[in-house]
Order: sequence, then structure tokens, then C-alpha cells
Amino acid sequence: MIKPIVDSHNSTHFIISVADIVSEIVFLKRAAARPNSYAWRLASRIYKDIFVESLDLKRDFDLYYEVEYGDFGEYLRKRQLLLRDEAADIAMAYGKSAAIFLYKRPYSFLESSPGEALLKKLLDTEVNQ
Repeated sequence: MIKPIVDSHNSTHFIISVADIVSEIVFLKRAAARPNSYAWRLASRIYKDIFVESLDLKRDFDLYYEVEYGDFGEYLRKRQLLLRDEAADIAMAYGKSAAIFLYKRPYSFLESSPGEALLKKLLDTEVNQ
């Protein structure tokens, strides 16, 4: 699942739920980019932005906030300040996801429909809900 979220400052972030953590090598193979090309470096940067620098909401909840908040949906609403409907949609993927990332620095091309389709292909985000 890739869910765009618009915050109070009108910035777009993505909530990305993945069934399996993909390695950078597999991610770059899915991008079908030549090594050391612009596309390869861009795909590598997107990988690092998501899997290294983004907050894993599921891990954050499990390690630190499970005791404080009753469930994952409540954590998303109160700690991450998501709307009730957004939190409910994301919470449905909790049990079937290896990780749920808050990706705050998306490139502008990812905000379009083709960009989102590319991101789904690279991440293979099909977590059955």
C-alpha cells in the first residue's frame, strides 16, 4: 500500500506498507537502470530515503508506543496526527506488513500517477488487505 498524506503545511508524504523488506540490489534491478547512470543513482537515493532515513511506523509503535497507545490506529491518530479515516486504512495493513514507512521526502515526480505506479513496481507493495 502506498498512501499519500497531505499535512497541515500542504506537504505530501507517503505511508508505504511493504509485505517484505526488499534489498537495495533487488530494488535497483526492478528499476532496470544501468549501473552508475542518473536513473541508477536516483533509484538508489529513493531506496535510502525510504528504507534507511524514513521512520518505520510499525517498528516505532512496537518498540516504544504499544504500551502508551491502545492500538496502532490510535498511535497513528495521536502520535502521527493522521486523520481518523487515514489511520484506519493504514492500521488495516499492520498485521500483514513487514514494515510501514513514513516517507517524508518524496521527489515531485512520485506524486503523479505514473510516479506512484513506478514506486509500487520498485517496492512490490501488494500487501493484501
